[in-house]
Amino acid sequence: FDAYFLEEQIGDGVAGPSDYQAFYVLKVAPQDIPQWINLLTPLEDPAQYAEPSQAREWWLDRSTFAELQFFKPGSLTGRLNGWVGISQETGHIYIFTFTM
Repeated sequence: FDAYFLEEQIGDGVAGPSDYQAFYVLKVAPQDIPQWINLLTPLEDPAQYAEPSQAREWWLDRSTFAELQFFKPGSLTGRLNGWVGISQETGHIYIFTFTM
C-alpha cells in the first residue's frame, strides 16, 4: 500500500568510515504477511532498536518495536547487518540495515 526509505551516511568518508544505515517501511495487506514471512529467516540474536538521526513520522517507536517478530535482512536487502521486524496485525514491515 505504501513504502518509505531513508539512507544516512555515517562518518565523512574522508578520515574514517563511509558506512551507511538504512530505514525502510513497507505497508502491505495483513493477510499477505505470511507470504513475506516465508521469504525470511528468523533472527537468532535479539534485535536492537534503531532510529533515524532525525525523527520520521513513519518510523516505529520503542513500544511498537517490542511487539514485532524479527528476521534477518539479507533476502530482502542484500545486507547482512540489521533486522526485518514484522507486525502481522498491521501489515507493517520495518527494516533496519547498516554497513560496517
